[in-house]
Amino acid sequence: IGHNVEVKESLIVEGCNIQGKVNHSVLFQGVSIGKNSIIKDSVIMPDAKIEDDVIINKAIVGSNAIIRRGCKIGDGNKIAVIASREELKSGTTLEPAEVL
Repeated sequence: IGHNVEVKESLIVEGCNIQGKVNHSVLFQGVSIGKNSIIKDSVIMPDAKIEDDVIINKAIVGSNAIIRRGCKIGDGNKIAVIASREELKSGTTLEPAEVL
């Protein structure tokens, strides 16, 4: 866990690299969260990579998924799902209840 990192009411498995904020979420082994990224009410499966400046609000991110810089996933109302090994290009917006 890096400097200026905020983690609240979350379960984080050993081996994660966190540089952003995590709130009410579960992060499995090998997850990487980039700088200025916010993860809220979400489950991030093993070895998923979340780059800088990403917002994830109420989502399930599959194992080995890559979420590139500046993506926005969900809005906190309905769950968005990103499949394992999926890669979201920089700046992608994924709507609530959308499955990719």
